[in-house]
Amino acid sequence: MHQDQLAPKYQGRGFGDWFLVDDGLPNQPMVGFPGNYFLNPALNRAYDNLWANAKAPDGVGLQDHLARGLAAGRCALRAAGSRRRLRRLQRAVAGHHLAACANPAGCPPGGFDQTQLTAFNNHLIAGIRRADRVHTAYYEPNLQFDVGAATGHGKAADPNVGMSFHDYCLGAAPGLPHAPDPANVCRRPASASCSRTRTATAPPPGPRC
Repeated sequence: MHQDQLAPKYQGRGFGDWFLVDDGLPNQPMVGFPGNYFLNPALNRAYDNLWANAKAPDGVGLQDHLARGLAAGRCALRAAGSRRRLRRLQRAVAGHHLAACANPAGCPPGGFDQTQLTAFNNHLIAGIRRADRVHTAYYEPNLQFDVGAATGHGKAADPNVGMSFHDYCLGAAPGLPHAPDPANVCRRPASASCSRTRTATAPPPGPRC
């Protein structure tokens, strides 16, 4: 489920305006990607409310909408005979916790990774398990992991999971300080495999939806 800065409203990609709960905070400054992650209060409040499973305008939690959507998408793919895979939300950003997580050590103990992000991924994996109890489910760590920060993601509740991540190699860019390659510093949460990939080869299909 691809998103950058959640939605076009915040100069990003992803969701429609109905999904954005920013409590009316100023949608300024508008400095584009990735600057809005650090400077735009409306964007960060929208992320905060996503991690808190705040209610959408229809009274259903934002995470509940995502879980239902993933389950429906998995059913549709299998009904069409597709072997494509669904992943959870890409490039998770910690909202107002971003500054505390933007360092080589990652989020502090007991912080965003171990609490809100782990709970979010467990919620969505449980949703997709209503449609698919067979295939490995992949989640993504905090976006900072992709640029060399450690992950503090907790143990997934589901035993058949893997962690999928991106590798942006910022440490190799001229003029920037060295950052470890995520492929070399991948600290696997217990029970999770770790894979630098955007896709995965599916095993034989399980029971139909």
